Amino acid sequence: MDDSSTSSSGSGGSYTYGTQEQQLSSSRYPLHDICDSPNDDPILLQSQLFISLNNDNKPANQTGFGFDDDSDDEPAPLPPSDSNSNTQSSEIKVLSPYINSRDPDDNTPLHLALTRCNIECVRTLLSVGADNISLTKKCDGSFPVHVVSCLSALTEFTDQCLELIDILNSHSAVDWCLKDDDMKTPLLLSVQANCLPVSRKILETIKSRQTDRTHEQLNLKGGREGLKTLHIAIKNKNIDMLEFLVEENADVNVTDNQGNLPIHVAAENGWFEGVNRLKEFMGEDADEKENVRGRTWKQVATNAGYTIHDSTSEESTSKTKIYSHSLCSSHYSCPPITRGGADPPPENINRLHVLINKTNGTLRTNHFSTTTWDESCQRASIADVLRVHDYKYVENLTKKSHQLPDRPSQTYSLDPDTSISRWSFEAAMRAAGSLTQ
Repeated sequence: MDDSSTSSSGSGGSYTYGTQEQQLSSSRYPLHDICDSPNDDPILLQSQLFISLNNDNKPANQTGFGFDDDSDDEPAPLPPSDSNSNTQSSEIKVLSPYINSRDPDDNTPLHLALTRCNIECVRTLLSVGADNISLTKKCDGSFPVHVVSCLSALTEFTDQCLELIDILNSHSAVDWCLKDDDMKTPLLLSVQANCLPVSRKILETIKSRQTDRTHEQLNLKGGREGLKTLHIAIKNKNIDMLEFLVEENADVNVTDNQGNLPIHVAAENGWFEGVNRLKEFMGEDADEKENVRGRTWKQVATNAGYTIHDSTSEESTSKTKIYSHSLCSSHYSCPPITRGGADPPPENINRLHVLINKTNGTLRTNHFSTTTWDESCQRASIADVLRVHDYKYVENLTKKSHQLPDRPSQTYSLDPDTSISRWSFEAAMRAAGSLTQ
């Protein structure tokens, strides 16, 4: 895409216009914006990492203003290089103090680069000084190692996550046994993400770096429910993950905060394949094992509404279909959302992007792998619409939306509670059509 064309951020729904240089010069957080770009551009990142100080020790060419209030970092002089050979004697090139700063959402540039799987930007940041600080900073309660684990929930990012683990492992500040604000470790999160390759890689890393903590990490409680790795694998109904964890000596008799063993969790979720596999690991007394309420797995399954026919019974899997027409992503209720700008209203395009974005939307993760998508939603009949809306209201909505230019920044307030853009009416008709078809 040409620099002068419109660009958009797939996950956040933020739109920018003009050349890249113009965008960065007006940005309060240029490093963050580069790292959050869908394009992995380490060269552009390098150009913003180095700033010039004049004789008064003031930035001569820094464009950003998003300095982290809780950071005590001072600009660190960089070693001489060919790129600085033409610098005037009155100036010195230093590392930007913003390399470890936070944006309003608590992100450091490193967190954003990891979230985007911008591998080369991650390498660049770590190579010039983001390792000792950003690696030990939380973003929304998560360290960078947790970000990588969560990303593994997206199947197409599996290979990148494995590579990112190797990159992070080259820095001593990385600790794969850290807990986030939900008391979950990277291993727990990777199991929750349903990604066996990443779980295997993390466990191998723990074995090589912190051998004495391997058993602890396999059987550590996390989250408000106190689930352990086996409980989570069973909730995901992942037989390969279950077998892997048990082979690595995960305890099949551990309990969660509700006093349930893994076999009780499997029974409660109607996953009899998991029940049968756990019985093999637990031995002959598996059927007699009780939870804290004194119930066996069969009693738990019965109470949950499942019928136990025999030891090989298979549970039925229901299918969920999501209707999502492309026009629904073209309804804007506010101007483009920019980092460090005004707070967006509760109803904004970000909410939809977080759910359905094809690259990293929540509904595209491994947890919803059995979900089917229908993007060919029929347009609702105007007769159906007029059953619930006044004709004048519909006419005004149609007229105003069609008059607007086809740009995300062009919105119109139809009333105090309703803002529309060029495709709002058509998006609404497709959304209504998905309910009536």
